[in-house]
Amino acid sequence: EYSYVTPGLGLGSALSLAGWLVTISLFIIFRRKKNTN
Repeated sequence: EYSYVTPGLGLGSALSLAGWLVTISLFIIFRRKKNTN
């Protein structure tokens, strides 16, 4: 219940972490596409 009182911190951390994962995944995918071509 306490996380509902301060949703900004938890949500911000989760979003930033997800953002990093997506960025790294896209980077790896584009690298692999460049290598195959």
